[in-house]
Amino acid sequence: MRYYIKEDDILSTVRDFTRLCEYIGGCEPPITKKSNLSPKACFEANDLMSNPRKTAKPTDHMPKYEAITLFWKIAITVGFVRRDAKIASKPYVTLTERYDSFKQMNPCTQYLLIFASWMFSLDIYEAYEGDLYENHFRGYDIDYIFHFFGKMKEPEWISITSRIFNVDPIHILSNMYTLVHHLSDFGLVDYKLDEKKGDFDKYPRVIKISPTKAGIELMRSCEIRRFTWLNAFEEPMAQSEDDQIIYQNDFEQLSPMDESFWKPFTSCFPENMIDYRVISGLLFGDTPENDTSTCVLRFKVQLKPKCYRIINCAGTHTFEDLHIAIQQAFDFDDDHLYVFYPDGSRSSRRSRRGIYSPYCEDSGQLSAGDIRFCDLHFYTGQRLTYLFDFGDEWEFTLTLMDIYDQAVLPIRPEIVESVGSAPPQYGQQWGAYD
Repeated sequence: MRYYIKEDDILSTVRDFTRLCEYIGGCEPPITKKSNLSPKACFEANDLMSNPRKTAKPTDHMPKYEAITLFWKIAITVGFVRRDAKIASKPYVTLTERYDSFKQMNPCTQYLLIFASWMFSLDIYEAYEGDLYENHFRGYDIDYIFHFFGKMKEPEWISITSRIFNVDPIHILSNMYTLVHHLSDFGLVDYKLDEKKGDFDKYPRVIKISPTKAGIELMRSCEIRRFTWLNAFEEPMAQSEDDQIIYQNDFEQLSPMDESFWKPFTSCFPENMIDYRVISGLLFGDTPENDTSTCVLRFKVQLKPKCYRIINCAGTHTFEDLHIAIQQAFDFDDDHLYVFYPDGSRSSRRSRRGIYSPYCEDSGQLSAGDIRFCDLHFYTGQRLTYLFDFGDEWEFTLTLMDIYDQAVLPIRPEIVESVGSAPPQYGQQWGAYD
């Protein structure tokens, strides 16, 4: 008889996520320069978790708290948390009105929203960069792990006896502590750790792992809706002809707004327990709160503290429009390729999550000529990186200073302020200008 996921199976996940959101709403805690919760906020929120970190210190930064890091990123992705600035210009966070719709859901719908957000928006290079296999681990490893556990009929403890890297997903998981922790946060697995850490161990080592009944059921559904097919940062992979047929016929043509898209997930729960329309609306729908198509976005484009330009863009402008404006603002010749990194991290280059010049050869990359600002969820204070000329590597820091919802939209990006002389593009190295 088939097992259906019950509220008791997912209650811990929903409770931890809700507690973090309620803490943010009640305290409006500050955030760091890396847009993480402050150490003090993490230390306080840690006590609210079902499985708090026992060795937590008030000075520990957010990456030390696996569950808080996971649920924080999901809250940001779904738009439940808004980052803002007080009068003293110190950034802090608070809840948005979108969180009210989350509170109206039943626990099963809440859980699937949290899990689906992880599936769609997780960047494994950022989330698990501290684990041992940061240069080898890929999204298809998650597919392989889900496939391995999804084949099991009942929960079963599996011991890990070797540290040698192997294609066996259990050996992969032995050194992917953060991933295992997150799978446990979702109620998909139980695990046991080696009490002794080696000299070169940054994280505890997993020595035993077992899927839960709910985990087996949900990971089995991920055979149909795979991580690499859903995830925004992964390149879709079909490793066999059968996979290609499934991808092209059963997945590629489906819209996340369709009921059939969610059926593999909703079928894991009792009938009529999942409101897929609400999940689709929060993950993919445009609401007046996050629609910036009629707004003006003011960017500070900076080379050095005393060399920057202020540029106003309409929400409907593309990243290529901004690229052209930057070239004009700094009197550069537009004769090289470029890329924008919306998260401000050049480490994004490993996962190719940038928005590239339309002339880049790789068709799998996002094109700056196609992506508008209103297509992404921006927040005041967000930092981006603009890299021009992959040889000389002119690197600009972009800061979104403000979003005006009642302003005259510029026909094209408008340069409203210039500070400092632009360096010569040719004839001397950036180091000499610096």
